[in-house]
Amino acid sequence: MPDKRIAATAGALLYGLLLAFLPLFRELHFLSASLTATMGAFAAAWVAGGMAFRHKPASGLRELAWLFVLAYLPLIPILGGSLIRGCFSGDGLAFWILIPGPSVALGFAIGRYFRYTTKRPRLYSVLLLLFISIGLLIWELYNHPQVFFHNHVWGYWPGPIYDDVVELSPSVLFFRYITLAWAALLWLLPFFYTRKGVRLPVLLIALSLMLSYLNMSRTGIIHSEDFIRQALGGVYETRHAVIIHDRNISPDEIAWLGMLHDFHIEELSEALGLNPGNLQPVRSYIYQHEWQKKALTGAGNTVYVPVWNRNPQMHIHLDAVLSVLRHELVHVLAREFGMPVLNASPNVALIEGLAVALQGERNPSAGLHQIVASQDELPNAELMASMMSPTGFYRLSGPLSYTLAGSFTAWLLDAYDPALFRRAYATGSIPRAYGKSIEELVAGWHSFLRTVETDPAQLVISDRIFDAPGITELSCVFHPSATWRLMQRSGRMLAEKRDEEAFELLSIHLENADMSRVPVSIIQRWAITGLRLNEADNVLRGLDKYSAALENLPWSVRILKSDAFFLTGDDESASYLLLESEHSDHRSAVVRLDDELRESFINLEYNLHTQEIGDDELPDLLIPYLLRNCIRFDLISGCKVMEPSLTDLADARYYQIYESFVVQLLRNGAYDHSLSWIDALDSQLEQSPINYAKHNRLNQLKRISDFVILY
Repeated sequence: MPDKRIAATAGALLYGLLLAFLPLFRELHFLSASLTATMGAFAAAWVAGGMAFRHKPASGLRELAWLFVLAYLPLIPILGGSLIRGCFSGDGLAFWILIPGPSVALGFAIGRYFRYTTKRPRLYSVLLLLFISIGLLIWELYNHPQVFFHNHVWGYWPGPIYDDVVELSPSVLFFRYITLAWAALLWLLPFFYTRKGVRLPVLLIALSLMLSYLNMSRTGIIHSEDFIRQALGGVYETRHAVIIHDRNISPDEIAWLGMLHDFHIEELSEALGLNPGNLQPVRSYIYQHEWQKKALTGAGNTVYVPVWNRNPQMHIHLDAVLSVLRHELVHVLAREFGMPVLNASPNVALIEGLAVALQGERNPSAGLHQIVASQDELPNAELMASMMSPTGFYRLSGPLSYTLAGSFTAWLLDAYDPALFRRAYATGSIPRAYGKSIEELVAGWHSFLRTVETDPAQLVISDRIFDAPGITELSCVFHPSATWRLMQRSGRMLAEKRDEEAFELLSIHLENADMSRVPVSIIQRWAITGLRLNEADNVLRGLDKYSAALENLPWSVRILKSDAFFLTGDDESASYLLLESEHSDHRSAVVRLDDELRESFINLEYNLHTQEIGDDELPDLLIPYLLRNCIRFDLISGCKVMEPSLTDLADARYYQIYESFVVQLLRNGAYDHSLSWIDALDSQLEQSPINYAKHNRLNQLKRISDFVILY
């Protein structure tokens, strides 16, 4: 026995050392804890199933205690690695405390129970653990829209790991209590009829479990569609969709989004060879903001479609709808030719590639194919084959994987019969569907990419995407920092229009912080919020402290400090602050330094004007800022009648303001006016590679305009 314990101890430490060198699993967080819990549960059940227990309730406690020690031994090398890398977090340690131990207890209790009651305890123990760990997960996936999961064997999955940061949820603590309750029940159950002293504890534990399962939704363990529907409170039906939305979103906004749903569903159905009249209505859940979506579904900034669910649906927060609606609807509609049960492709690259290929141009400065074609060396067949493997899509950064898969898929759809792609989508195998090797297909894709015209400026965008690190290359993944928590809390307040509370929260933090260590992101949010609240004096005092703590003031903060000076009447200090910078010729500085433009510009920037400003009161140079003000602060009525007045379309930021304004015109029913703006933009944009994506985006806006007029 001592020799076995020494070997088991060495094995547990070696296992922890191995994890300490594996990307993602080396983090002192939920992934390593969940893997350890799974292995521990099965190992404990196997050990207990082979033991000889005395007919006493306490029998086996010593062995269970030893298995607990083994389960937590891997924590030593993982904790050491996290401390060396500076990646220790209290949340990660809490996950390790809460996840492996209860799983080991449950596994041992299951093995012990079957050892008392059956002749093949190990077989039944393994089968039950497989059902709990896999079978229950499949049932939840099929019946519930949430993407966070609690499990008695492997512990916890927080939702899409694209959110990067994972906080400990109170629901984890409650669910692990349920796991321990099941372990205690199975531990005592064999003695229920033979020992009177265990009957009351068994009944109390059973009552506790019953009450726990009645409160699964309230405690955040399971959120059904009905629960989410009740939490949101609003329902709006269109031709092809049922929009379940937060009750605080205005009826006009929902009606506009409903029209967009129908437009994209009908257009995408045609592209995919589907009849929209034969499709189930899409259930579109629209959340007020990402924090509400995170609480109800487990996905924060990540928008998702649970294609495996029996009801076609998608979950989006309001700020993201315009940019991702079409992409997500592709996922929903592609259910029609996905593989059985999963309702999607087993190949993630094909799932996301199809959505990117059909979503339209995301970047107004570079088309999808242009981003790839701008590279000196095109992605080779080996890289593409790797990306299309079960885990390969996630090895690269998100932007790169999506771009490569989208460009390749778009080419396949254009170069071959779309029916071949649908066959590949269902099976996950491109070579089998197309009858060609991946090398042949990639060579054809390369030949096409070499014909794509690009602009030198697009190489900057392309390099940024190709050089972005994947999640396995990031340090301290999943760990919530104090900065992250503060940005999340203040961000939610701002999203709910509680600006005063956000400003107060950030101000209290800055009062007690070492200003030399405060991230620029916090300073910017605090200062912008304060200036919009007419707190220029307080903002200036805070920025003075920040300036004193830094040798070089970042340009973004310098701009905010100069605005605070201007708003307090100290034009001289503000101008000096701008002029002494190497960015004094920046467009933003030039406008601020112009005595005739400054006051109107700053009033627009922070929404400080006391009455509506019309285009007849402003020079052309400030028209884009007026439009941005109308869009940002929902003052479209003040800009609705403006004739097309276009300034510097070469600047992508200006173009995006004009495009957003056109969308606002459509949303407000100014259809003829929106068409005049679209025509003006389209005619004044040069026919050059740099404007290719812009023309495509305008073409989609034109199609939306035509659709909404007849809707």
